[in-house]
Amino acid sequence: MPLHTLVPPAAEPVSLDEARAWLRLGHDGDDTALIPAIAGARAAFEARTGRALVARTVRESFAAARTAGAGPRLLTPSLQPVTAVVAVTLTGSAGAPSPAPAGLVTIVDGRLRLSRPVEGLTVDYVAGAATSTAAVPPADRVAVLEELAALMARRE
Repeated sequence: MPLHTLVPPAAEPVSLDEARAWLRLGHDGDDTALIPAIAGARAAFEARTGRALVARTVRESFAAARTAGAGPRLLTPSLQPVTAVVAVTLTGSAGAPSPAPAGLVTIVDGRLRLSRPVEGLTVDYVAGAATSTAAVPPADRVAVLEELAALMARRE
């Protein structure tokens, strides 16, 4: 199952004014094209790096092949860092979902730790440490702005 966003980021990592300034558009720029382009640039950055810039809640399934084995195991979610586990559902061999026992999945260093082997599971989690535009590290904001400039250049 692909990653599914349950609660989108509350803000983008760069503001509309910051994007206009970076692109040298002034205040009469084409906001109807720029607003979705900012989101697209953020998504491209996150897909390339696997890092969520602004916190959001997502759902991700992990197949038996990725979770089977002896003892605890670290799972690598598609978006990191993981800052909270919201819900965990087990998927048995019959495919019927059931709630997981407490403590089955915990967070270790921004990743998911599975306490015991299971056939498959679905985890709803919060990914991303920043809760606002201002909290995104400057280097990441510049990377998104560069991605945005490339995206807008291809548009023309």
